[in-house]
Amino acid sequence: MLFLAARAILHPVDNVLAIEPHGAGWEGVGAEEWDNVGLIGVQGAAAGLRSTSTEQNLVSVSGARNVVLRNLSLEGGRAGLSAGYGASFEANNLDMSGATVGVLAGDAVGYFSDCRVHDNTNSGFNLHTGASFSLHSTEVYNNVTGVSAAEGAAVEVGQNSTIRDSTQWGMFLEGGAIVHVNGATVTQNPIGLFLGWGSNATVRYSRVAGNADAGIAVMIGSVLALQEGAVVEDNGTGISVAGNASAVVNAGSVVRANRGDGVSLVDTATLWIHWAGLIQDNGGWGVRCDPQPDVPGIHGPLDPSLVGPNTLGRISCPGITAP
Repeated sequence: MLFLAARAILHPVDNVLAIEPHGAGWEGVGAEEWDNVGLIGVQGAAAGLRSTSTEQNLVSVSGARNVVLRNLSLEGGRAGLSAGYGASFEANNLDMSGATVGVLAGDAVGYFSDCRVHDNTNSGFNLHTGASFSLHSTEVYNNVTGVSAAEGAAVEVGQNSTIRDSTQWGMFLEGGAIVHVNGATVTQNPIGLFLGWGSNATVRYSRVAGNADAGIAVMIGSVLALQEGAVVEDNGTGISVAGNASAVVNAGSVVRANRGDGVSLVDTATLWIHWAGLIQDNGGWGVRCDPQPDVPGIHGPLDPSLVGPNTLGRISCPGITAP
């Protein structure tokens, strides 16, 4: 068993630092400016790194490229993993919990597979300027916010990933952040996906389902595109759009069986319905516009048949009412 009370720097001559299967308590591990290094648990995820400090990051990848993190349990710290200054890394089979933020990153590229990021006191992921991250077969759960992205950060929530059981937002985007949800599930959050202040989201072959309030909230100049295979169902409201924001419902996507309206438009919000996008079986209106203080709009082929039957009716908007 190995115990370090101070930070350990991984040098390229070491290449891989192996942790014994029962692990040890670590106060901090860093890969700083050295490329092609690795921190790998030799016998699965039982290798443990932990910290009781809320001031230091547990594992830091700073300016180092092609770093490999694998088969580790990371517990505690200000951030379980921080990355920046042009760093790039691959994380596989990590279990990350008990930090203020699970992953804190800017100016870094990260690829996560088969990871679990959970029970952190703030965000699972907090990404900002220059961060570009991809999550595959990764579970993010029991955080205040699952994924928070700002300042142009980009994140792909990919195949077989799940963001669930957050106490505020599944995903929260602001400041021009970009998210691609492709083959993932966002469920059991108060709001599944929040887009604000010029952010953009594409949802494809994914389910946004079972969120208490809105499945997706699109606000303040943001843009949402539902692509083929996107399903928004069993939320309070399916999609809520407000503040000069836009939502696009493309062919092969479905907004259905939400407890309230399928799509709610407020305050110059815009909905584009493209051919064969389907909005149906919602507990309120399929599409409802609140005309105050400004009039929202619906664009595209304005055939009410594109909005299926809903409990209160298909469309309730100024100039377009279809029961």
